[in-house]
Amino acid sequence: MIKEMYQEYEHKMKKTVEVVISDFGGVRAGRANASVLDKISVEYYGTETPINQVASISAPDPRTLVIQPWDGTLLKAIEKALLISELGINPQNDGKVIRLVFPQLTEERRKELTKQVQNASDNLRSAQMSMEDTEDQLNNYTITSPISGTVISKEVKAGDTVSNTAGSTSLCTIYDLSYLQMTVNVDELEILSIKEGQSVTITADAISDRTFTGVVTSVSKAGTTAGGTTTYPVAIRINDTGDLLPGMNATAEITTASTENALSIPNAAVARGNYVLVTKDSPSAANADPSMTAPEGYVYVKVTTGTSDDDYIAVTSGLQEGDTVAYTASSTASVSADGQMEEMMVVGGPGQGGGGSGGPSGGAPGGGPQ
Repeated sequence: MIKEMYQEYEHKMKKTVEVVISDFGGVRAGRANASVLDKISVEYYGTETPINQVASISAPDPRTLVIQPWDGTLLKAIEKALLISELGINPQNDGKVIRLVFPQLTEERRKELTKQVQNASDNLRSAQMSMEDTEDQLNNYTITSPISGTVISKEVKAGDTVSNTAGSTSLCTIYDLSYLQMTVNVDELEILSIKEGQSVTITADAISDRTFTGVVTSVSKAGTTAGGTTTYPVAIRINDTGDLLPGMNATAEITTASTENALSIPNAAVARGNYVLVTKDSPSAANADPSMTAPEGYVYVKVTTGTSDDDYIAVTSGLQEGDTVAYTASSTASVSADGQMEEMMVVGGPGQGGGGSGGPSGGAPGGGPQ
């Protein structure tokens, strides 16, 4: 439909331009100009025909036009047509040709020419305005997406009437699938550790055999409080999306700190005051705190801790490889079925990174609906 409209308007514009060009060409000045005859016609075999199609027209000098009809019987008809035209020149018919001698311009004629040129100029401006209006109408029929992407759904079809008022139905949904964006809600106790640019590890329920890497792009200052807890939205961008699709359920783990080549023990093994219970035969038992009362066969050792996550905490001093760390039955860690203390051998290894995670709203398209 738009193509047909464009062709119609294009045809109208061409005709308008042709008329304007003809108007300028018909302005008679002091020099011989064959274009002034373009609008003058004679009857030829019952049809009104332009003079330049039934005769040859020449200019032997700058102020004279010579009209020689191909059919001599047309001389009288041509002469009559010239006399009743608005040309303002008396034709000279010698029986073979008709001569038009253009007089010198008078002041009155100059004013008349000025009016003709002004009229032609007005017509040209009118044609320009008409063309601009046509282009505006065509632009109104063209809807351009603000982003490049893939059309996910269409809410209207060809022929539907769509309102342009606020809140009207959208035409379609377009996703920019060159990257995905997800939002996780981070607890207020952890939000200060989240910064833009931090790396994020992402897992998706539907793609269990692969993890994805994202980066924090924004940390909102506007929190939402529910049940006495405030959370803050954190936006994460995923460039290497693989098989991830918008709307999939995903979990993000944000690394806020990490430690390499450090000793790590379960969080539950650290008692209040940063004390750890070790067996008396552990190498670090020599540094036991005598003021702390420990169960038979164990001693308390003062330690310095580092980064941690939900399960483990790094120990930067106070323990060494070969120590056997014990959990007391009153700790928050799991205990054995008989309620006795759990023991574990401390070995060297990579430290654990702390992090935050939240339930994402699904990978939404960048530049698209969230």
